[in-house]
Amino acid sequence: PFDPARGAEMLDAAGWKDDDQNPATPRVAFGVFQVPDGSRLEVNYLTTQATLRVDIANYLIESMAQCGIQGSLQALTPDELYAPGPQGPLFGRAFDMAHFSWQADPQSPCTLYDSTRIPGAGNYWVGQNVSGYSNPAFDAVCQPARVLLPGEEGYDQQNADVQRLFSQELPAIPLHFQLKVAVTRPNVCGFTLDASARSDLWNLEMIDSGETCP
Repeated sequence: PFDPARGAEMLDAAGWKDDDQNPATPRVAFGVFQVPDGSRLEVNYLTTQATLRVDIANYLIESMAQCGIQGSLQALTPDELYAPGPQGPLFGRAFDMAHFSWQADPQSPCTLYDSTRIPGAGNYWVGQNVSGYSNPAFDAVCQPARVLLPGEEGYDQQNADVQRLFSQELPAIPLHFQLKVAVTRPNVCGFTLDASARSDLWNLEMIDSGETCP
């Protein structure tokens, strides 16, 4: 459960102070790195218009308000949110907070936070690292982790190092999984659901039905 007292304690330590002793108003900055003193703690929260995401966004905004963070929800169409940079808010990195679905991968998904994948003019704004997270140590452990396969030497250690750095620095906060469900007839064989595939029919040439099935 959300703990407003713990949140307030962390904000105090970071330099965001409740100067009027009113938790209903935004905290203000005092000594925060690269933030002018007196700046109000206000964030714009971007997401799509999907009911689930809007409900979660409203819950998080209400929770943040309990410890002095003022959030403003902006629900966009998917075309608007995922528009190419630099005009698009997500890939143009013109947002305070963004809630969106991102890809899964059979290998380590650490490339989503590799510093070479930050969207910018140099990569035509198509990088996956929309958080802008940049850490040479993370890049160093990510490179081998994304090519090693389960069971190969070093796989467990490299992925443990990736997870350790991610959990320490949290360039993003995973909120929930999006379930992927498919249904077939009983006489269909060879169908395999892969959460990382863009299509449920990713292995179409292996799917069969009827008497040819084992």
